[in-house]
Amino acid sequence: TFLNKTWGSVPPVKDAQEDPAFNKGGAGTIKETLLKSATALPQVPNEAQFETAVGTAIKDLWADAAGKKEITTADVKAALTKAEQQMPK
Repeated sequence: TFLNKTWGSVPPVKDAQEDPAFNKGGAGTIKETLLKSATALPQVPNEAQFETAVGTAIKDLWADAAGKKEITTADVKAALTKAEQQMPK
């Protein structure tokens, strides 16, 4: 929190935000905005579809490995390429 106090930024940890230093000036306004209206967005557009495609690829690779099939780098690359092709452009 030293850097946050020095530069006037709001720490990401809620407990640290309780420090009175983060209620002064613009920091208090930023803190209130983050608490009341900010929303975390997925890092990947269409994240649910991405998770399903990649998750299925990994699940299938694990199933093959459990069935004693040798998994090669080419197998992994092919599975992930197939998953990528399922994503909208």
